[in-house]
Amino acid sequence: MLMAFIVSACNNSNQGGSETILQLDNGKKWKANTETTNGVSNMITMLDRYNEDGDNGDYSKLKSDLEKEYNLIFKNCTMTGAAHDQLHNYLMPLKEIIDQLDEPQPETILLLDDHLQMYFEYFE
Repeated sequence: MLMAFIVSACNNSNQGGSETILQLDNGKKWKANTETTNGVSNMITMLDRYNEDGDNGDYSKLKSDLEKEYNLIFKNCTMTGAAHDQLHNYLMPLKEIIDQLDEPQPETILLLDDHLQMYFEYFE
């Protein structure tokens, strides 16, 4: 239910059944809006801070902070076209990983870190 709200909050939500695989723009990175790049960078900082503090088990605060930043990315979404579609292909799996923080396994944090870092392989 919450996911439906989040997706509908994006002014340019993809209504078609487009490709769901994250791809480059003919071998180049997609141009992303500043708010999105800042949001992903903020999430990386949150995760780094969590990792620096050690495994204190406070996944709920980490999850809450990540969800707030994730929602801001959608709220500030101004991307359109293929770049926007590719952003959604990146963000939907990210939300699934964040949701796993309800009952995290050690691999969840590694998966989250890998996915956040992957943003910079596809977007600039």
